[in-house]
Amino acid sequence: RCINSLILSRLRDDIYSLVGPLLVRRLSEREENVLNDVLSTLLNLVKSMSSRHISSDSVPVEQENVNTQPAHLSSRVPTIVKTLRKLLSRKSVKTNENVILMFRSLVSAVPEAFGPCLSSLIPDLKKVLTNSSSSLVAETLVFLKISIEHLHAEHTWPTITSLLSNILAAAKDRYYKIVTEALFVCFTVVRKLHESSMSSELEAVAKSHVREIYAVALESLKQKQQDSEVKEAAIRCVGAVIAYFSPALGTSVEDGVEIIMEKLNADATRLSAVRSIEMIASSSSCKLLTSEISPIVQSLGSYMRKADRRLRITSMCALIPIAKVLPSTQDQIILDQISTQISDQDMKLTSLAVSFCTDLAKTRGPSIVALIAEKVYPQAISCISSSLFQDPALSAMEKFLLVLAEFNSEPLTFPVVFTEIKSAVTERKESSRSVMQSAAQCLAALCSAAGTGRRMALEALLSDLTSPHSSDANKVFALVCLAEQGRRSLIAEARTEGHLRSAIFDCINSPVDIVKSTAAIAYGAIASSNGEDGITLLLETIQERNDLQYMLLISLREAILCSKEETICRMLPALLPLLLDHTPITSADSGAMQSSDVGEESIRSATAECLGLLAKAEPGIVIAALDEARSSENSYLRSAAATAVKFAVSGEPSSEFDCVLGPKVTAFLSLLVDADVNVRKGALLAANALGRFRPELLRAHFEDLMQALYAQTRVNRDLIRTVNLGPFKYEEDDGLEARKTTFECMATMLATFPEAIDLTKFIEALIPGLTDHVDVKAVSLSILASVAKLPTAPSIIPCLGGIFEALNSTLKAKLKENAVRQEIERHEDAVRGALRALHSLERVPEISRTPEFREILKETLEAPTLAECYENLGHELEDAQRRRNGDTMES
Repeated sequence: RCINSLILSRLRDDIYSLVGPLLVRRLSEREENVLNDVLSTLLNLVKSMSSRHISSDSVPVEQENVNTQPAHLSSRVPTIVKTLRKLLSRKSVKTNENVILMFRSLVSAVPEAFGPCLSSLIPDLKKVLTNSSSSLVAETLVFLKISIEHLHAEHTWPTITSLLSNILAAAKDRYYKIVTEALFVCFTVVRKLHESSMSSELEAVAKSHVREIYAVALESLKQKQQDSEVKEAAIRCVGAVIAYFSPALGTSVEDGVEIIMEKLNADATRLSAVRSIEMIASSSSCKLLTSEISPIVQSLGSYMRKADRRLRITSMCALIPIAKVLPSTQDQIILDQISTQISDQDMKLTSLAVSFCTDLAKTRGPSIVALIAEKVYPQAISCISSSLFQDPALSAMEKFLLVLAEFNSEPLTFPVVFTEIKSAVTERKESSRSVMQSAAQCLAALCSAAGTGRRMALEALLSDLTSPHSSDANKVFALVCLAEQGRRSLIAEARTEGHLRSAIFDCINSPVDIVKSTAAIAYGAIASSNGEDGITLLLETIQERNDLQYMLLISLREAILCSKEETICRMLPALLPLLLDHTPITSADSGAMQSSDVGEESIRSATAECLGLLAKAEPGIVIAALDEARSSENSYLRSAAATAVKFAVSGEPSSEFDCVLGPKVTAFLSLLVDADVNVRKGALLAANALGRFRPELLRAHFEDLMQALYAQTRVNRDLIRTVNLGPFKYEEDDGLEARKTTFECMATMLATFPEAIDLTKFIEALIPGLTDHVDVKAVSLSILASVAKLPTAPSIIPCLGGIFEALNSTLKAKLKENAVRQEIERHEDAVRGALRALHSLERVPEISRTPEFREILKETLEAPTLAECYENLGHELEDAQRRRNGDTMES
């Protein structure tokens, strides 16, 4: 039981190698209660390994030993299964249920290893399926369903053939739970047989099995007094057989269609019936619904008015494949119903409704355009201007507009649709960036099929850029549209492209920040559409225009993001020298930098991001170049190299990248103790990103990393300089951002490696942050609240004196009489953070009983304002916990 608690609360990566073999050996335990404790512990161990399993493809060479636990388990599966089989001969129902649960967990954790063992269980499963315990039989059926669904057909076929008679017998049982699970097993069998490729001999056997399943499911549906769960499973089963094996059923298939139609109009069974209709309509058996299509469409259309969202979504899913066989006489009726589902209130339903219209338009051709324009087009266009309009509705809308552009038919010709989408954004008083981006994607989809209309669109956008009467908002939208078209390589005419490039470059010089930054992105996107030539031209521009260095680096970042990986790899010989040699700021650039409103930090970050993106494309070459830059005497290069690692490790893991970076991690982490504060900050950002995205790369260096972090949590007076502004002076802390990043990194390490952290040392390093600048304090208070939630939180009791002294300094701090609004808000946030941390500590019984805690709580509650805030905060936390518990139960 102690081991079980350890697995549930403080799971280690090497837990299986430590306790797995011991638990497997103890499966021979004779005492029933002890045996069930062993089974329960082993069950939780296997479940935890399944949830934490990491694909071996993403494991770097030096960390292979960390995630080999599933491999250890796989090698022992035959032994475990053999031992568990012996336990099934015992009379204890609880033991047998635990054994079946173990089989289920093994299927989920190591399906490849368990598959070959499944056939050896057939004799035991036959006995269990005839057991008098209803719960045991039901659990066994669930296990069979999961096994058939997840294991390869070669392993499940003998099981299906041998146990089908037992499964069908269970489907005729008197207990509804057993019947339900048996029918769901049958449903899974039908789907598995449909997906498997079989010889003609096996196919004949499969058809025989399917006919038996169909007869049992149909008979179950014909019984009048059946549980709703049984009806649902039977309807799904009948629908699957009709969808996938209708030729094998002969004339009896009509009985199945008839009974599904009957259940479609019954409140208790209509959802399952709609799902079956969707299966049939999506299959080659769709023609079986032809004679019933009118009542089906009428029923599905009426369900659009129901309050049950799940029913509406399922009905829409069924209508989409029906669009291909829908009689034209039903078009107006169904489009009337569909139009009510297109709004920004429900993006899922909107996406399905628009997808139906797309499929219907493809089936009917241009003749349907007038009806679409009347019934659904206005609602569709209005959605585009909504800030809620995102995927999946956006993707569906793009396909819909693509079809309209291909038809180019009245009244929805290309110019009309283009103008209305554009107006949906430009005629609003204010449009958010997300609305502009969604509309730009819709316009790009429209232009991709427009042919000659594409030039008209480009000229219209160019006019918005160059017109003296065009507002800044219209210019931004035009630039967003051009960027999207550049990403899709839609700007092909050389003459137009030249004008566009010139107009966009002029916008980069705009005094308006949003216009300038959007133009930089558009410039890079259009450069990427021309491949190597476009990127070469961009590199030449960067070298020529030092005054626009930052904006052009933003353009280069966009060009790298939008280009094909092979293009970037071919351009590396030109890209790396520019980023590592030309871009670093020198004294000659200081005048250009001062003349703009862009600082060195921004240029450093943009350079690092470009290098990080290059590292993802070609890790071998770029990581080596960054490693060389890391040892440069130029602090700018060292900083850029460290920060580039942050951008390189973000996103999807790559085994090639991890294998290249893994041996270099120590070298990059050595920059944590660099003499230059900007270099240290870059290394901290890299360490933080590694902790979040590639923790396995940090594990071997964890202790050294934490020591480096602890050394940087205090204020360094050498980095504080006095700025003289004439009448008054103020202090500027150049180490503030680095300290804040240090604490953010500590928070990441606490969340990623909680079991490896010595909390006493951790808290000692955290305490200075509790009295630091408000930005650092906010992070530190959040960390303290997180520490209080750890199982090891009582170990910080020796540090409570320092913690409470720091919290007191925040709770008793007084505002200046002339404090501005921002200072007031920051003070209130700090007090609230301190109270939240105090509340978290109160929930640790060992801490709440200490004299130090009782003293600070007493002092806090004696202040009326703090007492009220503390009480309200407690209610908020309790409400949040109840909501989380409710969400967990609902899921």
